[in-house]
Amino acid sequence: QGSRYFPVEDSIPSVITNAAGNSTYAFVRTEDALDNDPAVKAGKLWVHLQFNIGSNTAPLWTDLNAPPTPGKKALLFNPAAVVLPAGWPVTTFARVFVVGVDKKLYSRDISSTGIPTADWQSYSVPGEPSCTSSPFVTVSGSTLLVFVSGENGVVHRLAVNPVPPPQWFPLTPTPTTTFTPLSRRF
Repeated sequence: QGSRYFPVEDSIPSVITNAAGNSTYAFVRTEDALDNDPAVKAGKLWVHLQFNIGSNTAPLWTDLNAPPTPGKKALLFNPAAVVLPAGWPVTTFARVFVVGVDKKLYSRDISSTGIPTADWQSYSVPGEPSCTSSPFVTVSGSTLLVFVSGENGVVHRLAVNPVPPPQWFPLTPTPTTTFTPLSRRF
């Protein structure tokens, strides 16, 4: 099946596996090959599901689209996916985080078949930064911790629990440890 969306050059996919290790999920940022805008090309996120064991090892590609941002739908940075820990709905296997063209953080839940279980979700709550880096996600207990860099060079942490609301926290450096645009971001 042909597509006009191709992986973004030099992008880094986010890859997770299920607990049994028999399925691999690669989340790939793509851009529209027919979009001639040199600044920001329209883009989507795709998930590539590969069954590692058994007779059905044919890969499956699923279009996860892009968050409903104002204007053009596009993704600015690489995705970050995580398998959801205990305490989350059993119908949802994983969550993938992206930064939209509006510099806001979004996520989408998927099932173990790679199919979305809900629409894109934004994190427009007090303290939300204007994101200038790829997200980085990890798990602490049943809490998802998402880290991004903000326009001011400060790293921000989003704590997402099974029960809302999520909370943003700036990890403000001390006066002697300020970050500059040359600091390595996630």
